[in-house]
Amino acid sequence: MTTDAIDRRAHPPVLLPVAVLVVLALAVGVSSFLVEPSSGQRGLFALASSSALAAATGYLLLRLVRRRRGFGLVLIVVTPALVFGAANLMLVPERAPGASSVVAVTPRTTAPTAGRQTLKEAHGALEAGAPARARALFHEAAAQLEPDERVSRVEAFTGIGDAALRLSDQEAARLAYGQALALADDDSTRARLQAELGNVESLAGNWSAASEHFDRAVALYEAGDDRVGHANVLLRRGELLAREKKLEAARESLEAAARTYGEAKAPVGRANALLGLAELDIAADEARRASGRLQEAGAIYTKAANLRGQASVERLTGTLEARVGKAQDAQEALERARDLYARAGDEQAVAQVVQQVAVVEADEADPPPPRRDNTAARRLWRQGYEHYNAGRIEEAQAKYRAAIAKDPTYAPPYNSLGRILMDSATDQGWREAEKLIKTSLRHRPTYMAAVNNLGVLELERKNYDAAIALFLRALRLKPGHRLPLGNLARAYLRSGNYEDAMRVAKQLAKADPDAARAIERSVDRAVRVQKPLYPKKAKSIRDSVTLGK
Repeated sequence: MTTDAIDRRAHPPVLLPVAVLVVLALAVGVSSFLVEPSSGQRGLFALASSSALAAATGYLLLRLVRRRRGFGLVLIVVTPALVFGAANLMLVPERAPGASSVVAVTPRTTAPTAGRQTLKEAHGALEAGAPARARALFHEAAAQLEPDERVSRVEAFTGIGDAALRLSDQEAARLAYGQALALADDDSTRARLQAELGNVESLAGNWSAASEHFDRAVALYEAGDDRVGHANVLLRRGELLAREKKLEAARESLEAAARTYGEAKAPVGRANALLGLAELDIAADEARRASGRLQEAGAIYTKAANLRGQASVERLTGTLEARVGKAQDAQEALERARDLYARAGDEQAVAQVVQQVAVVEADEADPPPPRRDNTAARRLWRQGYEHYNAGRIEEAQAKYRAAIAKDPTYAPPYNSLGRILMDSATDQGWREAEKLIKTSLRHRPTYMAAVNNLGVLELERKNYDAAIALFLRALRLKPGHRLPLGNLARAYLRSGNYEDAMRVAKQLAKADPDAARAIERSVDRAVRVQKPLYPKKAKSIRDSVTLGK
């Protein structure tokens, strides 16, 4: 063996590329600190790993070049690229194509920014029932978030709008939803924000603007696949159109909502749409269709154990039965509605149903005089009454006045219009109410509801003797009726006649246990106050009514 051969075997040409690989590995490791100075540990890891990889590769290349020179040369060309790519993946894994799953678990990307952490706190405050604090936190999050965190900023502005609505600040909600809409970059989010803007305008009474927002939301949802969101907007738009008296358009929107809820397999949503359709059917005197819709909605709510839904079905059933002249069936349905609302904890709805029951009972107790066709006026009065129960006071007044214009001798609309004016709590309103109620009694002297309302006026004026006389007169017209009975107990209570207040409360307990208990508690408090001052009187009251036993 010659000296040249020995030198070539001891120092083969492959050592040069191996040395190049080692240098490249060192360069990659050093660049770790330059590219990501905050990631020192990962830089050291990349340096050590790439150096070890280069050394191992160099050793393998040395062996391969000796045996298979062609294949070894190919590896010498390919290996530097592999080493460089592996080292960079170790350093910044999210740079690798298709590495979203890696990014999701790397510490740098999952650590929440200050803005996202504040967002989380804001949502917690909103869920905890602290909208003022939630709004402040959402504002803080919006200021903390970077411009490129678009999704989180949309979430922050939407949260500001949600909190503002809970605080009844409609202008702030409108502004916040508008800012979120300007940032949103997908149709689903835009559709939801258009719907929220429609709700804001609806609450403010801007029907035209609300309708435009709902129309845009519907168009956006139609282009997407969010069927439930689409149905929700169709339902809201239908309710708005019904309020605007655009009944055909309202019916189309509600029918589309019911159909879309069915396609999305959202039965409770479909039941909500059916309720809206049933209300339209009742107003149009389509009793059979309304009854069918109410039965289907009732079955859905019962299966879902939705108490408010069941109560709403019973309430509309009562309205329907009263509309077709079945007063007894109407009262039974309304009683069921009252009990369901009470179980659901909706006190406002309970009070509305109690008033509705009182009107039905009063109308049954004193039917219109025979041989007089007042069907048209009666229908208008019923429509006004339905508006009143739904909180649409202006529409109710318009219907009552239309009923009076249709038949000036028909008593109920005078009394109902007077009842609305009684709520004004002004002397002028009370004087006008008294005039209307007395007109009602002039056309129907035995109208118990009107006599009771006159008694309420005198009670508010603190004319207790006059009020008591009127409530007693109403009870002679309708013995045991809960409305004058409860008012009589209150009149006795306010006048200081606690014995009679308790006596009447015991009679009231059969018809309205909750009202009776409220009066008993009021008497108990009054006696406790009077006991130190008038011990004999207090003892007499306790003995006569067995208070607390």
